[in-house]
Amino acid sequence: MSGPDLDPLLLTKQRMFILCMLADMESHEFSLLCKRFDQTAAAISEQIRELRTAEYVRVQWGVNGDLRRMSVRLTRLGRIRLVSHVLALQGIVQKACDLMGPAAADLAGCRVGGMGAEELEK
Repeated sequence: MSGPDLDPLLLTKQRMFILCMLADMESHEFSLLCKRFDQTAAAISEQIRELRTAEYVRVQWGVNGDLRRMSVRLTRLGRIRLVSHVLALQGIVQKACDLMGPAAADLAGCRVGGMGAEELEK
């Protein structure tokens, strides 16, 4: 099977979901990420550290009154890797759907060869 490869860093769903949330290429407050994913600051911070090390995100610090605020933004590389990873996942799902029989494909919500299961059974 050829096509885009899965990104090992994005096999952790929290990292992939963080990049998906950042895909609009806007900066997002760290606290919003924690709330959105219902995770502790330490858990999200660890995921962001990994993404930052890989240069998938950029982190900026600011001050608002007495509070330090962190915002996170997707980099161009991060966006390229996210899109490639999602395309690879889609390819894997499509291949799995193509290998299923029509009944199983229908249960999985697949379209096999561009057709739904009901069209294949005709």
